[in-house]
Amino acid sequence: MQDLNSERQASGRLERLLNFLAQDPENPSLREEAAHAAIAAGRYDTCAALLEGRTSTDSLRHVQALAWMHQGEVDKAARQFSALLAAHPQDTTLKFNLAYACALQTDYAQAASLLDDKTLADLPAAGPLKLRVLHHESKLDEALALAASLMKNGAVDPQLYGMAASIALDAERFDLADRYAKHAPELAESRTVNGYLALDANHVTNALESFEAAIDAAPENGRAWVGKGLAYLQSEDLHHAQVNLTQGAQLLRTHAGSWVAAGWACFLAGNLAEASADLETAVELSPAFAEAHGSLAVVRFHQGQGDAARRHTEIALRLDKHCLSGALAASLLSESEGNTDSARELLQNALNQEVSLRGRSIAKLLARRHRNPPQ
Repeated sequence: MQDLNSERQASGRLERLLNFLAQDPENPSLREEAAHAAIAAGRYDTCAALLEGRTSTDSLRHVQALAWMHQGEVDKAARQFSALLAAHPQDTTLKFNLAYACALQTDYAQAASLLDDKTLADLPAAGPLKLRVLHHESKLDEALALAASLMKNGAVDPQLYGMAASIALDAERFDLADRYAKHAPELAESRTVNGYLALDANHVTNALESFEAAIDAAPENGRAWVGKGLAYLQSEDLHHAQVNLTQGAQLLRTHAGSWVAAGWACFLAGNLAEASADLETAVELSPAFAEAHGSLAVVRFHQGQGDAARRHTEIALRLDKHCLSGALAASLLSESEGNTDSARELLQNALNQEVSLRGRSIAKLLARRHRNPPQ
């Protein structure tokens, strides 16, 4: 109700300012105030229209770039923020807004460099943004150190705990992930972490409940969809595993590991064409990801494409000599050539390796099913 009232108040203020501006259209201060009011009211098209051809000051150009960013014209906004920052290199608000635009463009390295110590000190929103950026860059230790530092600064936004829990989970700091998630148990991010922790403990029913609660709260939460799919995979419900893992991979878009998991679900369900497409996507997204190549090698073997299977197997094992899917592919190729003992040793060595949290359910199914793969 408070958000609705705030929106109504912002809209009312905007209408009053627009009336004043109609009477005094050449007043730049009034135009800037109206543009800010339009941003506050979520009327980004109105803001852009107000400033079209009327940006006589850098302050107005800054607001115009904000409107563009909210309208999805991120490249144009980033160019304007960059030009403004060149003229005002100490402006931390400009640094933050450009960093946000860079993050939207997936230029995480540039975003991180902009979020310097002064920007973090000046703007409360800069810390959570830098956490997201470091997470995307897989700089997990640095991100956890930043999270701990931010938590020392008095009142902590619950969202910060949710983010920190996700980072700790990916760092396989499970006790820390659990502790952070308990500080904000109602957040979708915390529920997602709880789901993965339950899955790791083989509590599949509890995991499913957590993932479903996370998805109810945030339907676009790709990590929760992937987790739900892995829970179904662990319980060998291959149809629901495939549906949920595919949905998660599509939502996460560029996360190669999710496409690998979706590919395995399709493969284990006997859908080789869909598995092939998912795993090709994973290889395209992350050409140096051994499990993507190894998984594709397994599918190529079952499609009767021996040369392609060998090529991807070699790449997988060159990238990671302990690659589980690469070893499975190598064992299948070896067995097809009559080298049964060698094949068994290759696979057993791989299954004895430690696998990551999200690979365990797949590893279990591989161990159970490698003798009776889809036809």
